[in-house]
Amino acid sequence: MDAQSRDSLLAEGLTGLFRLPLSTSEPDLLTRAINLAEAATHSRIGYVHYVNDDQNTIELAMWSTATVAQCQVVSDRHYPISSAGIWADTFRTRSPCMHNDFPAEPHRRGLPEGHAELRRHLGVPVIENDLVRLLVGVGNKEEPYDDHDVEVLQRVADDTWLLISRRREVHDTASALDLMRAHQGALRLCTWEWDPSRDHVSWGTSAEVVLGATGSTPGFTSWRPLLEALSTESRAELQAALRDATPGEGLDLLVALRRGDEDFPSASRAAGPPAPRVTACRCRASFSTRAR
Repeated sequence: MDAQSRDSLLAEGLTGLFRLPLSTSEPDLLTRAINLAEAATHSRIGYVHYVNDDQNTIELAMWSTATVAQCQVVSDRHYPISSAGIWADTFRTRSPCMHNDFPAEPHRRGLPEGHAELRRHLGVPVIENDLVRLLVGVGNKEEPYDDHDVEVLQRVADDTWLLISRRREVHDTASALDLMRAHQGALRLCTWEWDPSRDHVSWGTSAEVVLGATGSTPGFTSWRPLLEALSTESRAELQAALRDATPGEGLDLLVALRRGDEDFPSASRAAGPPAPRVTACRCRASFSTRAR
């Protein structure tokens, strides 16, 4: 494979990684990434492992498909970096390491029984916020590894960690939203959003439980009926707060909701940045069923 073909393989492979659906598991993503790194460097084996936050232990994560086929080693998933061989020098030096004659390396340690033969090795670290996050390596290229191989492997490693980080953030956010929705009914929390350009009020899904109404319920889809649903005092307070709001700042209000002839307390938080000429308003409200 010439340099142009290899670069094309790398670009196509990285594009494929970024296009993977969010439902793709992290182990599957790692396997695809190390398989790509292995192919793009003409290697025969490859690995990608996490470095834990304590920066003292490694979490063995994934090996390439080819490595699994020829390596029968069974080892602990977590172990101290101090016990790792020279392949982990990428952590110790915080830089790429090439071993083009691995058996002749003076500080190498013996390989465990069942480990694939290792003739050459190239490893790179991924560093974020001054912490080493990943150790990625390939091995057994027919020719010696060079600076171009380092560049290729580092790019795959960096993009892999970027994808992992983004996916974790997305999943964490989704989990937090699911938890919030699960508690909205119990806490009697719901959300509404007002769009002045259309004079339209949209309600969150929990409104049906909290208010006994939905966003499509007549009388709750525009601003005036929403104001009329508040007590007289709270209505005036909300209007004044919106009129006097500072652009870029939210609002914290405690208002009362009328239901029939009764007033009920409602804690509302305007999360949008209403300006003197309001363009949008979002509120989070907590409603009580007790009459005041």
